[in-house]
Amino acid sequence: RGINVGAFGYVSQTLTRKLKGEMFGSYLRMDATFHDKKKNHAGILVSKLATDPILVQNVTGDYWGMLMTNFFGILAALIIAFLANAKFTAVIILPCALFAASSFAQHRQHAKDKVKFDTESGKVVNQA
Repeated sequence: RGINVGAFGYVSQTLTRKLKGEMFGSYLRMDATFHDKKKNHAGILVSKLATDPILVQNVTGDYWGMLMTNFFGILAALIIAFLANAKFTAVIILPCALFAASSFAQHRQHAKDKVKFDTESGKVVNQA
């Protein structure tokens, strides 16, 4: 499990670092008139630099490594349970579905909170 989650985490960090570097480079290459516009103020661009790569990190990060590990573990358990007793499998499926739904809801809320925090910190930078 650790190797799987670690591999996804490494790929996520590498991709996020590369994306932030490319975004920052593109901001530096923009014409001066781009930065003069109110919607492209330094604080707003810093906020985008902080939040946009995090959205990519959420898609490719540790969560997906853990999700894959848990999915295949549950799938294997259901197959073994079905081979042992079909009635037992029916009893197991409901808690598995509830667990999957709660995990998904928890991840979505965590991702929203993280983006909201990063956006607010960008606004603070913009005011400074």
